[in-house]
Amino acid sequence: MNSLFERFDLLASPTVGTTAPLIGDREVTVNGASHPVRSTLLALTSPWNLTGFPALSVPAGHLGRLPVGLQLICPPNREEVLFSVADSLVRPGAVA
Repeated sequence: MNSLFERFDLLASPTVGTTAPLIGDREVTVNGASHPVRSTLLALTSPWNLTGFPALSVPAGHLGRLPVGLQLICPPNREEVLFSVADSLVRPGAVA
């Protein structure tokens, strides 16, 4: 992961790779294959929790009536970049 941050100050990815499942669903279909809901919903956020890299999610619009989140990730000890970019995304007119 460190080599990525030698080239980039910040990474951006979807927070979740699928739309929200119905309450009570135990599996979700992604690209025609069935997967457990919990691991599918955590697949894009868990790596950062395990590595300790700072990450946060900001609202990024809607897909139909469902909200979409954008996950931002930075290297350790660079949280000021993370918060500055997140702030500029959620507060129009803010300076990053």
